[in-house]
Amino acid sequence: ERRLLWEPRWNREPSFAALDQLMTELFQQARDEAPMPLITVDMILRALRKTAKSVSRGPCLWAAREWLVLPREGHQALADLLNFIESTLTWPSQAMLNRVAFLPKVDGKDRAVAIASMLTRLWFAVRRSTPRRWEVGMAIPWDTAGPGRSATQAAYRRNARISARKRIGRPFAAVFWDASYFFDSLRA
Repeated sequence: ERRLLWEPRWNREPSFAALDQLMTELFQQARDEAPMPLITVDMILRALRKTAKSVSRGPCLWAAREWLVLPREGHQALADLLNFIESTLTWPSQAMLNRVAFLPKVDGKDRAVAIASMLTRLWFAVRRSTPRRWEVGMAIPWDTAGPGRSATQAAYRRNARISARKRIGRPFAAVFWDASYFFDSLRA
């Protein structure tokens, strides 16, 4: 049943020309940036300790707590691998796979959740500030979604503006788009 639901949505022929252009631009931007400091064994250990409580396993079937008990040479190999990935801007194809878990919802439907490989999760834990800086840099001022923003704060601000305009007799209009069931309503 799940295959019939998701296959038409996710197995479409991609636009390779558009993807190639985007990847070329992203690679050039990454090459133009100042190099990051090399990842060290200490950085690997610190990241593994923070993520060791996670029990979910991606497609590689590794867990952080298993990598945490590797000998120092194993941690050095992980640091070397992540440094190589950063220097070449190329991830192993296996690291780009995600494991999808279907979590049941109260209404009887499922919510798909992707679980990345442990290598990808380790890189994000080591370089936590890099993706966060990118996320902040990509935030659009008028968008109420993003880092450090909440739906509740957006609703309060919107209602305050509406109340103020109503109080002084000024017209107001609002458009509300409820995306809470967006993925459940996709049509092929």
